[in-house]
Amino acid sequence: MSNILSLASLLCRFRHSRNSIVVSRNNFALQPKDNRMKKLNNKKVAWIVRQMDNGGGSKIIATIQKITQRRVQQIYKQYKTEGQIPKLRKCGKPDSEPITEEQKKFIIQEHERTRLGAMYLEKYIERKHKIHVPHNRIHMILLEKGFSKIEPNKRKQRKWVRYEREHSLSLVHMDWHKLNGKHVIAGLDDASRDILSCGEFDNETTENSIAILKDINNRTSYL
Repeated sequence: MSNILSLASLLCRFRHSRNSIVVSRNNFALQPKDNRMKKLNNKKVAWIVRQMDNGGGSKIIATIQKITQRRVQQIYKQYKTEGQIPKLRKCGKPDSEPITEEQKKFIIQEHERTRLGAMYLEKYIERKHKIHVPHNRIHMILLEKGFSKIEPNKRKQRKWVRYEREHSLSLVHMDWHKLNGKHVIAGLDDASRDILSCGEFDNETTENSIAILKDINNRTSYL
């Protein structure tokens, strides 16, 4: 019971903190969503460096560009350290290296020797030759040489993402887990994501699963 009361106290503090105004040591209150920070580009970075070289204040520059003062200081520090205006890196995953003819020849040889598809060929090559070649790249090579084909069913957009029922108790998930030498089972309502019942047992048995289902039924029979 003491743990439950402690948790309730923390939740109350969290709710009050969400409604309060947070002010930093620089006396800046949290900005509304409409004034959130904007993205920089290389042209703006060069402008920031020029303004700082001309004696501009980092606080004023940050306000104009709608970024933090700390970000302005970071850009200028990097400029002074490297001796050139910083260039922003491209967001996202870096572009992959082009496939060489040697790689194509190697993949085709291994495919003809093993007759494996892209997924299994990736693991085979990594285990035997200690070389990692992504299966997507292997598939592109096999596709180009006519050893693979495009499967339309795998390219379709799936209509479902996850189980998420509209009404509570229309679907209940149950699963077993092993924790500290004990077997734990819980029943989760799909719509509300609430834990309806759980139990800790010495063994995973059908009887124990049925016991949790009966407990869920007893707890929700009034609904």
